[in-house]
Amino acid sequence: MPSNSGQVDMHAFSSISEMNSRNVMNIDRLTDIPLFELSAKPWTEVTTDNGFVSHLISLWLTWDHVVRNWIDKDLFIAAMKSGDVNSPFCSPFLVNIILSQACWYSNYPEAFINPDDLNSRGQHFYNEAKRHLDALEGRINLTTVQGLGFLFLSTCLMGKDRIGHNYFSQTITSIRNLVARADEIIAQAGPQADAMERSIGICVRGIFSFFTLADLALHTSISMRPPKRAYLPIDHDPKDTWMTYPYRSQPVPAHRNCVHNQSFDLHLIMYEVIEFFNAGEQDEQSRNSRSYSEVERVTSSFYERLTNWYHSLPECIKEGQSWTPAVIGMHMSYHLYIITIFSYLKVHPSTPASTALSAQQQCISSAMAVRDLMNTYRSNWRRIEYQPVEYMQITTVCLFVLLEDLNAPGSSQAFVELLVIARSMARRFQLARGILRLVQLSAREQNIVLPEEAQQLYKDFELEWFRTGGAEQFSSSYPNFSLSMRSLAASNSSPPGGSDDDGDGAKQGSDKRPGLTWSSAEMDLLLRKWDDVLKIDNEM
Repeated sequence: MPSNSGQVDMHAFSSISEMNSRNVMNIDRLTDIPLFELSAKPWTEVTTDNGFVSHLISLWLTWDHVVRNWIDKDLFIAAMKSGDVNSPFCSPFLVNIILSQACWYSNYPEAFINPDDLNSRGQHFYNEAKRHLDALEGRINLTTVQGLGFLFLSTCLMGKDRIGHNYFSQTITSIRNLVARADEIIAQAGPQADAMERSIGICVRGIFSFFTLADLALHTSISMRPPKRAYLPIDHDPKDTWMTYPYRSQPVPAHRNCVHNQSFDLHLIMYEVIEFFNAGEQDEQSRNSRSYSEVERVTSSFYERLTNWYHSLPECIKEGQSWTPAVIGMHMSYHLYIITIFSYLKVHPSTPASTALSAQQQCISSAMAVRDLMNTYRSNWRRIEYQPVEYMQITTVCLFVLLEDLNAPGSSQAFVELLVIARSMARRFQLARGILRLVQLSAREQNIVLPEEAQQLYKDFELEWFRTGGAEQFSSSYPNFSLSMRSLAASNSSPPGGSDDDGDGAKQGSDKRPGLTWSSAEMDLLLRKWDDVLKIDNEM
């Protein structure tokens, strides 16, 4: 079980040296038997090492695909084993972008272009994936749509979501094309028509769920409409199991169809939440009618629907029944969305102080629940470097929630525990490094004193930050969660008697904390601002 001591966690996970990491990797490699034996050719030109490709695909299916499912695993593996580059269920573009993402979970030297440059992790496969996409010249099929969704995610995790928005838009357009041509594509699949119909449904619903999360994370206007409501069969196939890799554990029921169906339903609710959030920004009449009573009524309605969803989960994936990374991720997403709706209510300019306090406590309670679920993950599967990258957004929101309550010992301890997890992710991909820095600088701008363990973690991290290029590595509008919610609430409301702020849409009328401006919310702007300040200080 994880220790209750933040200090012990810091020692065990935050201060591990690169040498020790490589030693662990070498031991793992000696005993590594991939879950699937696959060939590099004809799928990629980056490597001819079949064992390495098998290792990466096994990692990806174990820790990533299980959480973010828009590919039929069995069809993909069968098609990849066939070596048929014309298969409707596998393509060089799709394989290379998956291999790029799988590198986030591997410390093998081959996972990097340059093993001494952490930012080069998976870049060789990413570059080849883009080359294959260019060669497609706009032709759309199932694997193109699947791969575009992953390409958007990969670009964001590189800290380049301003570029990633191009792939976001491209994915949306491609999905519309795929759905419009679905009957034709299914007919062309011949004896695999049923498999193609199922795969298109999984793809569209899976990407919809992920893009709904991305809309909330990046504070974008929603652009993907909900697909037709449909569900995978709940047959509890005994072959539907999940087990850890590269170290092995006993297989457990995966409940993939149950998770896929329930995640889709959860994100249908959140789609309506985003519509409500965005309406006031896009329409003056909606904004002027967005009184506190209206916000409170809608928040209560969304909360009731979310809790009804939670209590109506099938027994097999209720909390504590059958843990997998996907089931834990779904439960954490529920708490993330509870935080989202109550954060909006809390910062509405006309929310009474008592209601704001109650909303804050609801947010803190959900953040604590996420911390507990993270600890469940660690107690079940030990090594946090395999945590799905999607957990980063959930961790980040909870850090911003707890940042406002550090005077409470419980919140302070939970903050440290989640910060250790964020630090582990920051060793794997660039966006996590930027987010970790964003939390630090947000605290600095608001004159918040961090817990001692967090200060030590950030002391070491800051040295690494400047040694590896700092803010210049980023082109990201990823926002400060708390500030973006405050800005959203302000732009979506018209308080009695007119606006009660000073013209800065990011401020509540009564919120005078230093540094709270909308320009502070976007990651690359804040990172560059503080890098410049600290460089000047060091030169004086």
